[in-house]
Amino acid sequence: MQSLLLIRYGVMRYVGWFSAGEGDFRRGDLVVARTCRGEELGEIVSIDSAEKSNRKTSGRVLRPASRDDLARASERRRDQPRRLALCESIFGEGRWPFDLIDVEALLDDATVLYYLGPHDLDTDGIRQTVFDRFGLSLRFEPAGADEPTEDSDEHGDGCGGCGSEESGGCGSGESGGCGGCGVKDLVARRRAVLNR
Repeated sequence: MQSLLLIRYGVMRYVGWFSAGEGDFRRGDLVVARTCRGEELGEIVSIDSAEKSNRKTSGRVLRPASRDDLARASERRRDQPRRLALCESIFGEGRWPFDLIDVEALLDDATVLYYLGPHDLDTDGIRQTVFDRFGLSLRFEPAGADEPTEDSDEHGDGCGGCGSEESGGCGSGESGGCGGCGVKDLVARRRAVLNR
C-alpha cells in the first residue's frame, strides 16, 4: 500500500508530508527524502495512507536510510564548520544585505545557507563566486520573517515597527530580528564569533 509519511528534516526542523512507495515504515525510522532543497535525511513523525489522503506533498521518500546514508550524513555534519568558515571568508570581503546564520550540508553535497535578510535576494553572483573559489553548491534559505517593506503594516503581526532601518527589521541594536526571536540570538552569537 502506498503511504504518505510526515517527515522532520533539516537543522531548522522542517516538517512536511512525503509520498512513499510500499514499505514497512514506522514512526521514528530514518529515511532519505528528496525535498525541494535536495537529497536529505529525515525522521518519520507520522504515517497516513496515500489512498485516503488528499494532502499536498513536499517531495518523496527515496529509501529507508542505510548505514552508508547515516555515515554520509555524519560526514556532512562534521564538514559544516569548514563550509561555514569558507562562506564567512567570502562574505567578510564586502557588505551583503543579509546576516549569515548557519550552513547545512545535505546528502547530495549541496550546502544550504541560512540567512536573516530579504527573501527575494538575487543570489546568482554570490553562488557563482563561492562555487568558483571553493566548489560549494549553495542554496540560500531565509530564516524568520521577511524584512518589512514600505507597503507593509508598521505594527502588523510578526515583525514590524519596533526597529531601525539599519537593523533590517524589528528589534533594536545591530543584530536585528524580533526581540523574542531565536533567530536574533543566533545572529548575535554568530557576530560575536566573527568579531573575535
